[in-house]
Amino acid sequence: MMPAEKTVSRETRTVYTILILAFYLLGQFGGKFLYPYYGHWLADLPAAARSVSWSATYFGLVPLVGALLIFGTTGFWERMGLASGSWRGLWVAFMMTLPMLLGYAWVADFTFHIDWGRDFFFGTLAAPFFEEFFFRAFLFGLLYRYAGWGLWPATLLDGLVFGAIHISQGDSFGLAAGVFAVTAAGAVGFSILYKEWGWNLWLVIFLHALMNFYWMAFDMADNAAGGVWANVFRGLTIFVAVVWTVYRQRQRARSQVQNQVAAAEDPVNHLSLV
Repeated sequence: MMPAEKTVSRETRTVYTILILAFYLLGQFGGKFLYPYYGHWLADLPAAARSVSWSATYFGLVPLVGALLIFGTTGFWERMGLASGSWRGLWVAFMMTLPMLLGYAWVADFTFHIDWGRDFFFGTLAAPFFEEFFFRAFLFGLLYRYAGWGLWPATLLDGLVFGAIHISQGDSFGLAAGVFAVTAAGAVGFSILYKEWGWNLWLVIFLHALMNFYWMAFDMADNAAGGVWANVFRGLTIFVAVVWTVYRQRQRARSQVQNQVAAAEDPVNHLSLV
């Protein structure tokens, strides 16, 4: 079903598309042109702090300003998926990622090691939040919900660009291709979860954060491609997420059918209850 926001005119949707993509390009590539002018001010900061600063500026501030300029302040938090659902998002994400937590702990002989600056402050807190805000809420979410894009065009664009920014993790063509495939597929999955769970960005933020945290804490691999066991338990997490989401969809569909039947059988009482 098409979102209600897509009832705006074709001209308006075209303007939305141009502006959203313009701010996306600014966030994605602006740092390469602007950082040389101010980077020396951050030179003495730890590497993790510089990474957080970059993400907060280009994946946080740029889409924030873009969304406000394009759509205004009214309904901003709902539009960006942050209005509510944080605790539910955390609980669902934790349950979905239990296979990774338990499986990685078993593979690593329950040996826990993490760099609190690079792995936790940036890799677990900052990167998941700002990347989901930029790629899922701003790029995918606004293109699909407001600019009239279809689900798969918006999802595939989001997946391709998200995969592309992670290619540098691979030090050979094969590893780079593996990293791209894994991260692009992950972005597609996160976009679909974001939509199917009622545009709750907190869910995908926490899912991204926990997956990153378990991966780094149990030292599964140096890049997103990973090895056999790393992908076995990541695959189980994806399986749990898919099954849970499909089950939830079917429950919602069944509930809608029941409501329609009830309305048809007794429209007066149904309306009074609504």
